[in-house]
Amino acid sequence: MRPAAQYPESAQPSGTQSVGVGRGQRRIVATGQLSSVDADTRLAGVLALIELADEWLASPAADQITSKHPNPNQPVQEAQAIIHELCAYIRSPFPLVSEYRRLAGSAHTDPQAHLKMQQIRDELSPEARVRERILAEVSARVSRLGAVGDGPASGPWSWLVFDFSGAVFFYPVLLKASYCTGEMAFRDCIFLEEACFSHAFFAQCTDFSGAAYYGDASFGFSSFKGGARFDRCTFGALAEFTDTYYGGDASFRECTYKGLALYDESTYCGTVADFSNSVYCAGAEFGGAGYDCPAIFSGSVFEGAAYFRFGRYADTVRHDGCSYAAAADFSYSVCWADADFSGSAFAQGTSFTGCEYYGAAHFSGCSFTGGTVNYSGSIYAAEVSFSNSTCGESTGSVMFDASGFFDGALFTSVGWGNASVSFTGCVFNPSSRNVFTNRGAAQSPVRFSGKLPLGARALAFDELDELQEHRQALHPTAFVAPASPSPAAEYAHLPHQVSEEAVEEFARWARELIGED
Repeated sequence: MRPAAQYPESAQPSGTQSVGVGRGQRRIVATGQLSSVDADTRLAGVLALIELADEWLASPAADQITSKHPNPNQPVQEAQAIIHELCAYIRSPFPLVSEYRRLAGSAHTDPQAHLKMQQIRDELSPEARVRERILAEVSARVSRLGAVGDGPASGPWSWLVFDFSGAVFFYPVLLKASYCTGEMAFRDCIFLEEACFSHAFFAQCTDFSGAAYYGDASFGFSSFKGGARFDRCTFGALAEFTDTYYGGDASFRECTYKGLALYDESTYCGTVADFSNSVYCAGAEFGGAGYDCPAIFSGSVFEGAAYFRFGRYADTVRHDGCSYAAAADFSYSVCWADADFSGSAFAQGTSFTGCEYYGAAHFSGCSFTGGTVNYSGSIYAAEVSFSNSTCGESTGSVMFDASGFFDGALFTSVGWGNASVSFTGCVFNPSSRNVFTNRGAAQSPVRFSGKLPLGARALAFDELDELQEHRQALHPTAFVAPASPSPAAEYAHLPHQVSEEAVEEFARWARELIGED
């Protein structure tokens, strides 16, 4: 714990009266101070309560000796009761906050609103100082900044319960590097200023659902060991979750991001990572993320550029029914199980270059209405479907060059429009379903040599034998968990059980066939 805080004269520590039966009376006095009209008096009450909580946790034995009925849990219970009281103070409403909140939404565009907001901020400043002090003292007592070496360090309050649900924070929330083994909840909170939770550790499932962030929200480089709930959140500025670990379920359903959303290099090891039905008004970056569980983005809207490059999906991934108004990049991703992009709309340049699919890949019913569409250099170990997909008039090239279709390719009733379509250097499995039918235009832009597109070839007999050997290795009876994205994850629930070694060998063999070794 950091050195003791510097108290104002009205809240000096009580010295020799700090031990024993006097604590009950001191708490009554401190609690009464919280309702004072004077901000300094309220602050004195806050600091007195914090001192009492520290005393209870530091000297449990002394209190048990003075009691006729010793209760070994009393110190923790008393400290926790004080924490509940401080959290209740944070949650309590305060005059002018509702007006401050109303102005916060338009202050960046309306000079008058900005000026009025500044005036209200000045009026709120004394109370903000009181509440910021509570959070500062909490932060100091749950902080991991004092860790020795690289290991985690807990503070004296790290294992207590904190419930800030429903609070309106009209001041910055700075809980960086927190180490919390007890529960911490921020349901339905409103953060009018910066919210910083980066480099934190949460052992329990942490609930931020229904929260609204008007300023930057930072959660990057944190560990949610018990998972996290961020459903129905609104992020008004930057939402930063870079390089974050989720040991339990990660739920970000029905969120709205008005600023940049950063989820790159994160790892998800629960039973689900759910980002469905969300709206990304600016850019969204999920590059380099690893998912040991189903990853669900279904029904989401991406109005800015969407980057999912180098994703690693150990279980199913769903991007069905999504809308991409700007560039969408999924290049060099690896999907160990089924990948579903069906019914999605891509308005600008789209890249699935260099991807690997070891389960079925679904792109049926997609629409591509602009820019270049690039699927070149990809490997499809199972069946892939582009059936009933369409290209718009402004779609340029659609490229599948140097790709391997090893278990059937369905291009049934595809509307190519005026797009230039290329399958140069592709290889197909002649023993699987390879269907090409055109819809819309009188003549398909796809040219054929026999039953395959021009420039493509069928696997030879010896290559088919090699393919069969690889298939047996890809679906063993005894399953070996992949080392990536997480060696510690449990993979027994996976619908497609494949080993990392088998995948690497298949990918190497496939890329030799398509000339990309």
